[in-house]
Amino acid sequence: MTNQRTMKLHNVEGKQRWCGPAAIAAIAGVTTDNAAALIRRLERRRMVTHTNIVEVSHALHELGFVIDRALRPCDGIPFRRWQNETYLERRDGVYLFSSGRHWRVIQSGLTVCGIQRQVGSWNLGPKPGAKVRDAWHIRRKVA
Repeated sequence: MTNQRTMKLHNVEGKQRWCGPAAIAAIAGVTTDNAAALIRRLERRRMVTHTNIVEVSHALHELGFVIDRALRPCDGIPFRRWQNETYLERRDGVYLFSSGRHWRVIQSGLTVCGIQRQVGSWNLGPKPGAKVRDAWHIRRKVA
């Protein structure tokens, strides 16, 4: 079993501005340009604009990560409520979630996304009142 504390969020670097590559960059520590190139190669796309969970999970899998559905259904609850209700369940993990047609990555009280680009407090992130559609637990592959 991997110790999730060894995973850390990364600041988002690169010229690609879409949130899918930014989420991959924040988790894996690659640039958004490299993440977008990986999605284009894996999914045979000419350009990366909007991404879905299948595309993001394929890219994360290629980079050595496993993605699992979160512990409970989100049911479209506001982000702050989800944050408070799931704190004990996800205190040591890294989570990817879709909220307001936007990808965000969270670990404990920190978050990062393609808009925020710097790891910081989840209170300062964009769209704090957006509804959480789905959440996924991210972990490293065990060799």
